[in-house]
Amino acid sequence: MKIGVLALQGAFARHATVLSAVGAAPLEVRRPEDLAQVDALVVPGGESTTMSMLLEASGLFETEVAVEEIGAPFHGVFIRAPLVERVGPGVEVLAEGDGHAVLCREGNVLVSSFHPELAGDDRIHRWFVESAAAGPDPVPEG
Repeated sequence: MKIGVLALQGAFARHATVLSAVGAAPLEVRRPEDLAQVDALVVPGGESTTMSMLLEASGLFETEVAVEEIGAPFHGVFIRAPLVERVGPGVEVLAEGDGHAVLCREGNVLVSSFHPELAGDDRIHRWFVESAAAGPDPVPEG
């Protein structure tokens, strides 16, 4: 399975490393023709290395997130993550943190407000690759 990683900003190299470890063939996507070669796409968030180091040193970097689809809790690394204020019809909340949705899915689109590539745990990427390999889910109407 060839998984693209949008390689314009953020921790795209870390995503590629984890995807390789779970058996996918990552491709750094920098141009439209790269995108045409992949079966699925990871879009990394952008963050500041200095901010990451400060958050880690202060202990604000740590939060456990329960994700039923992968089993045991996942260590969610949050770095100035966007906040999911509400979800529309057809959006499934897969995990919450501090009362807010932090991992959601609609059809074949998976989004997280944390950085699974920085957790040292490949379960979210493994599940993403397995889901992509299974084929697209129909997008619910509504």
